[in-house]
This record gives sequence, C-alpha cells and structure tokens, in this order.
Amino acid sequence: MSQKNELNVPKPFKRRIMRGAMYVAIAGAAWFAQQQGWLNNDKGGEQQASAQTRQDSSSNNSREEIDLSQNTQSQSNRESAVNTKNSRVENDHALIAKLYQQKRSDEIVTAVGRVARVLPDDNKGSRHQKFLLDIGQPKWLLVAHNIDLAPYVPLKQGDQVIVHGEYEWTEKGGVLHWTHHDPRGYHEEGYIEHNGKKYK
Repeated sequence: MSQKNELNVPKPFKRRIMRGAMYVAIAGAAWFAQQQGWLNNDKGGEQQASAQTRQDSSSNNSREEIDLSQNTQSQSNRESAVNTKNSRVENDHALIAKLYQQKRSDEIVTAVGRVARVLPDDNKGSRHQKFLLDIGQPKWLLVAHNIDLAPYVPLKQGDQVIVHGEYEWTEKGGVLHWTHHDPRGYHEEGYIEHNGKKYK
C-alpha cells in the first residue's frame, strides 16, 4: 500500500499563490531596474529640480544682498553729496543737527533732501512759498522761499531738492530762508535747486 507524499491543495488556492509570487517577482525586477538607472526616476528628477531651485534661490539672495548693499551705499553717497548738471553739492546735515542741538541761528547751510509736505503759500507781507524738507533727521526743516524776490519753484511732495540758505533755530526743527539773491548784494545768495534748475 503506497502513501502519497503530495499535499492535497485546492486549485484556487494554488492560483493565488502563483499570482502573488508573480507580483513579488515583477516588483523586485522593477526595483532592481530603478536602482540601476534603467527606468526614469521621477523622484530623482524632483530632487535635482529642488536642488536647482535652492541654488537659484541662493544666487538670487546673493544678488539681492549685493543690490541692497549698493543701494545703501548709494543712499549714503546721496546723503553726503548730490550730483547736479554743473556741480557737486556737499550737504551740511551734520552742521544742521549741531545747530539744532545748540539752538544756534544765522548760519548759511546747504540741505539736500525730499519734499515731505507742500504747505500753503504765506501771502502776508512778503510772499513766501513754504514746504517741509526731509533730510533724514528726526526733525523736518521748514523752507520759506521768498517769491517776491525769487521765482516760484514748481515742486511737489516727494521731489528731491537742494536748498541753500540761512538756518534759523526753532523748536520744531528750524527754518531755512534767504533762499534767493540779495538785491542789495550784502547777503550771500541762496537758492533752491529742483530738477537741475536753480531758483534764486
């Protein structure tokens, strides 16, 4: 009497085992091909693109830092001097700050800055065009430009101007006047320079 050593496994179960083994073999082959670089590696492409983006970003940041440095240097240069069509004008911002701290007046100064606010003209007595000048200090300067003796300056808020005149101390920051010629020739001439043109 012979005994069969084979297991009696139902056919549907055998098919499932064979199918599972086939899936494992295909997955293993795909993994091996991917490791060898035989297949397109999207993840690797994403990593490479990400690395390129980081490199570009780093390069852009470096350029921005250089640009900011140049802008800061340019602004510093503009604060100390302004190039005009015919001359290089040095400003007296440090002197103006000192005059304000010491409450001193009657000093001829040159201020370079932007028009912070245009004020209504003062038409009482001698007519004056008035505006506030921002020269990068805590206090703005009031500019009082005599338009009976000098031409009106066609300026607006935000315009860059050079003002040469006499400083008078006030608690609010000071006034610049005598921004015009002296008809008698006794006083040093002042002026306001706007868009390369001097008004005096």
